[in-house]
Amino acid sequence: MDFGKYIKQLRESRALSVRELARRSGVSFAHISQIESGQRGIPKPETIKKLADGLNWEFDDLMHNAGYHKEPISPSDKKDKPVNRAFLKLPEDTTEEEREFLQAQLDLQLEMFRKLKGKEKK
Repeated sequence: MDFGKYIKQLRESRALSVRELARRSGVSFAHISQIESGQRGIPKPETIKKLADGLNWEFDDLMHNAGYHKEPISPSDKKDKPVNRAFLKLPEDTTEEEREFLQAQLDLQLEMFRKLKGKEKK
């Protein structure tokens, strides 16, 4: 999957419009639109950092998917980050609707991961 499509999937999985991502990240609406449509190449690391912040996503993951990292990111590099521990135990007051939402997000991320891995093997 190319970087623009990856950004679009992440944005849509968070139910964000391009305008909202632009507002959150400080990257212009036009720039994000051009990235997602493939009209622009891979953005500079500074722009990727802003997008990661706006998407509430890991910078290293976006950099890796942009082609800046040649080595795979090791799971041990991420093991101590709070995001990865968050799903081990949900708060007792988590509603069924919230659990379903989180499950849908995990399913989407797993699907994207598998697609990316499948493309790498070809």
